[in-house]
Amino acid sequence: MTRIMQFVSGINEKIASGARWLMVLLMFVVVFDVTMRYFANAPTIWAFELAMILGSTGYMLSWGECERVGMHLRVDVFYTSCSLRWKAIIDVLGTVVAWYPVYIVYMIVGIKWAMRAWRINEVMVESYWYPPAAPTRTLIVIGLTMVCLQLTVSLIKNIHLLKTGEAL
Repeated sequence: MTRIMQFVSGINEKIASGARWLMVLLMFVVVFDVTMRYFANAPTIWAFELAMILGSTGYMLSWGECERVGMHLRVDVFYTSCSLRWKAIIDVLGTVVAWYPVYIVYMIVGIKWAMRAWRINEVMVESYWYPPAAPTRTLIVIGLTMVCLQLTVSLIKNIHLLKTGEAL
């Protein structure tokens, strides 16, 4: 079991390393677009949409890593003063009550959107560039899948801590 958990965490770490480069590319695209628009008076038709693709994909692919390193949203003012046991209880309840239901809905909707995009050869219509929507939608589903797997790893670790008093 620990081996599978390490595998999921390692995959999330590698995916996030790739997503970091998407953010670097995003910065160059935005700087190029602003430069062309305001200094050369020659706006691009593709930069806005490419920025949305890079940003949304990089954002979603990094969620699993955020969960792995514990950088997700919580009220740290109260959380940091809790014992390890209470932190584990809060994390277990938060995962089961809040995170899993939200991600299940995200996954259902995301998979439907991705499958539809592949089936009808959907294109993005925010500009006249019309890039295909299916690859982006599929990468978003992959990001959602990885964060769900990482949430499961964290849940197992927290349940183990509650049962044994020892961290995995």
